[in-house]
Formats: sequence, structure tokens, C-alpha cells
Amino acid sequence: MGQVGAVITAAGMGARDGAKKALEHIDGLTMAERVITTFQRAGIKEIVIVTGHQTEEMKKVLRGKGVVFLENESYYAAQMLDSAKIGLDYLRKRCERILVTPVDVPFFSVETVERLVNCTKQVVVPSYQMRSGHPIMIHRNLIPAVLAYTGEGGLKGCLQSLKEKIYYVNVEDEGIRVDSADEEKMLQIAEKNQNEMMHVDVKVQLVNRKAFFGPGMIILLKQIQSLGSVREASEKSGFSYSKAWSMLRTAEEEYGKELVARQTGGKYGGEARVTAEGLELIRRYEALEKEVQSFADERFKEFFW
Repeated sequence: MGQVGAVITAAGMGARDGAKKALEHIDGLTMAERVITTFQRAGIKEIVIVTGHQTEEMKKVLRGKGVVFLENESYYAAQMLDSAKIGLDYLRKRCERILVTPVDVPFFSVETVERLVNCTKQVVVPSYQMRSGHPIMIHRNLIPAVLAYTGEGGLKGCLQSLKEKIYYVNVEDEGIRVDSADEEKMLQIAEKNQNEMMHVDVKVQLVNRKAFFGPGMIILLKQIQSLGSVREASEKSGFSYSKAWSMLRTAEEEYGKELVARQTGGKYGGEARVTAEGLELIRRYEALEKEVQSFADERFKEFFW
């Protein structure tokens, strides 16, 4: 089963102003943080959030959360589908299947995400009491058709236009349908499921004389490798250009090896690529992180369940 990614749309100014509420707190977490946490607990690592409204504020709050920031510059007139297309286009070379959800549907469960991930159909939609919700899953084979769609009905109309039949997964998860327009219902779900949010969250950092390598560096290096530019990589990782260079210099000094080869000059600050040593460091770090998290999850169950 191939890599799974996720797109969170948080750009538009639609009827319920969902994107405006991305940073509103519900039961101690912003809606954006809750969606990201749920995806990550389900094992999703490649997460993109498409912003527009309050982009800089989102970067400040979500920086270091392990997500990539993309911007929908036409967010004033954008629908969810417009932002979904941006995220799908970005992830289609990286992931075989991609989950898509608006940021203001924050209470779907980890179990629901896992059930969607375990289904191998081309288009998968969760259903609660015969009514569909989010997130939905799209196979990358269908992304060209999604990107080309210009018809009516937004994302729903797009999915219905596809030749591939939609496969519905029945779930006992009311959260797939509850959005920011019904704050009372969200609070009810939060109170009902408050214990389900408890989990162990292990952040692995490599430390020499200083801490020099962790989730933020992973995102930054992967973006450099993909984009060939430190400036563009820093923007998508949520860091300032100067902060990105500071992180890179510290990591190379502490690790003792060149992680990024760069050629200065040019409109965008020159070309850059991750070295073989940098790619190997990413591989080792992610393997260690996976083992540490797995061990922590097992011990958590022993102590708290």
C-alpha cells in the first residue's frame, strides 16, 4: 500500500466562513491543530494545508507541526475545490492516495481515518447514518480528472462526475458531518470524546552540543529537495528565509557534514539540493522516529488503557 497524504483546505471565504475559523479554539485546540493531530495520529505524515485568509497567522500557530503550507492567492473567490486542487496537484507525485477535508470539520476520528486508509478503492467517502462527510480519499490516478473539472457542485459535483464509482465506508462517527456552523454540536462531541484525544506524542530531536534536527528540519529538507530552492522551501515550511538558513547552518555544524549543497545567485537565491548525507540522515531519523513512536504507543496502552 503506497504513501498516503492529506490536504486541509483553509483558504476560502465561503458561505459559513470556515477558513476564518481555522484558528478558533474548540475545547483547547484550534480547529487546524485538531485536524492535523488526528491525521498524524493515524500515521499520515505528508500533510498540506492550503491557506489564503490569515496565512501568516496560520504559519505562526502551526509552524513546527510537520505540515507544508501552500497558498491560494485567489481565496476571496475560491471554493473548497479550488484549494483542494492546489493540494492534490502538489501531493500527487509524492502520494498514491490523498485525503481531503475542509479545516472546519475538525472532529472526525482517528479510527475513521484509519478505515479510509485501509480501503483500497479509488474514491472513498465516509458515511454516518446514510449521510456522507469528510475526509474523502482520492487515488492519484483520478487527480488529472479532478484538476480538469470546471463544472458545478464543487468537490461533490467533481466526484460525482468521475467515471470511478464512489465507495462509501459506514462509520459510527458523527464528527465527519459536523462543521463550524454548529459550534454547539462540536462542543458536545468534544465533551463526549475528550478521553479519546489523550495519546502520547513523542518528538524526536537529535542533539549534539545543541539540538539540531527534528520535525522542522525534516519538512525543510524535503521541501529543498523537491523545490531546489531554500527560499521557496522556507515559505512552504512556515519559516522565514533567515530562520531556514540558521537552522541549516546549525544542523551542519552539529552533525559535521554538509546537508545541503547550494549554488548562490539568481532570482530566487540560487539552487539548492539535499546531499547524499542529508538524505541518509532523513532516512535514519524517520526510521528512529517510527520505532520510538511505536514503542511509546505500546507503553501508553499498558499504562493508561
